[in-house]
Amino acid sequence: MRTRQSVVAWAFLVLLGAGCQSGVPKGTYESKLGNFTCTVPDLLRPGEKMVEKNGPDWTFVSFTDDWGTLLRIESWAISPEAHALLAQPSRDPHDILQTLFHKEIMPKELLAASKDTAVLESHFVNTAAGTAFFVVVNIPQGSTWTASRNGGPYQHDDSLRGLMIFRQHDYLYLVMDQECAITTADRPVGFPPLSIDRRIQMRLDNLQKTVATMTFR
Repeated sequence: MRTRQSVVAWAFLVLLGAGCQSGVPKGTYESKLGNFTCTVPDLLRPGEKMVEKNGPDWTFVSFTDDWGTLLRIESWAISPEAHALLAQPSRDPHDILQTLFHKEIMPKELLAASKDTAVLESHFVNTAAGTAFFVVVNIPQGSTWTASRNGGPYQHDDSLRGLMIFRQHDYLYLVMDQECAITTADRPVGFPPLSIDRRIQMRLDNLQKTVATMTFR
């Protein structure tokens, strides 16, 4: 029988190789495996991009533009062995969501991007897809947006990202949203910078709206 760690390691596959970059569709996107659809986010044009990757039992899609917008959705099929473990009466069905973040996503992706990545918020939330584990992280110089400060060299901004991890039918899902550069651009005189609490709430609101557009099969 697999341990919790092996089940999660099985679930979170490392995505290797170049993805397929293609034109961004209008309206609705459908995954390559046909397991979900979502509304395509509003992107600033020109500069919009969509990248897809998939295998026999996992999918990946990201939508980006030149202003730091990032929406990423990944899904992994739950194996029969994992289903059996999750069905055990003593097991919290939501435990795998936290485990997936703490054992796989945080160390292997977020801390790999920057050892100073920090968790700012984490808790369970109710969504249109059921209970999800919601996390907000700050990744120093981890944004897809680059900017010059005071005439200096261009460098990546810090990345404030919201993540939602949830289960639907026979799949685990990760939906990730990055704060757009326009959100933190210099604000007009008399308008103070957005508080971190407000920025975290905006990530939650955006993710809730994205998940509400998703359908699952």
